Amino acid sequence: MTIYLFRRVCARFVAALSRAIHYERLPGRLSRTARSPPARGEDMMEMSVEFYRAGRTSGWIAAPPHRRPFQGSTMAAGRDLPHDLVQFTIERALDIRDGFWGLLAHGASFASVPGRKATPDGRALARAHHDALARVEGIVNGHYQAWRRGEDTPVRAALDTMYARWLAVGEDERLVLTWPVQPLPHAAVRAGTPHPTRQAHVHRARR
Repeated sequence: MTIYLFRRVCARFVAALSRAIHYERLPGRLSRTARSPPARGEDMMEMSVEFYRAGRTSGWIAAPPHRRPFQGSTMAAGRDLPHDLVQFTIERALDIRDGFWGLLAHGASFASVPGRKATPDGRALARAHHDALARVEGIVNGHYQAWRRGEDTPVRAALDTMYARWLAVGEDERLVLTWPVQPLPHAAVRAGTPHPTRQAHVHRARR
């Protein structure tokens, strides 16, 4: 009797295992393990950005994933945060994906970024998100001015921290940051949208 019960238990176990294996192999369906979300940070691509001082000026170098590093804009280096670093901090803190840095990470071409060779795809990307760029510029300027006046803003802690980090950067040192490369919001291209190089000039001239 004992052997008989043991065989029945084994048979049921093998049958259940076979069904589980068959379920995982069904086309168009995923096993429980495959449906589980990936660990945080897994397969996340990032663009590295290094801000630096150079005498009375400052600049940055970006290294997008699977692309060559390129030289960014050059700005004045006073006691304030460089504008590109302000833009980086606020866009990152508010999870803005279709602003200057989000588009740059996806290959957008801007006239104010001399180190990146302009391409048709890069121009098209900047052109498609022209309205978003203008909107984000206003958001960034609004939060930055509120921060400077000591007013309440959700990015105050982020700007305070970045300001302290920037002041600690020496002449031969670099402030290394990362920008997560995430999907861009959909943007429709409309007739009459300014050329991306002109758009980029307007976008950056406000700085």
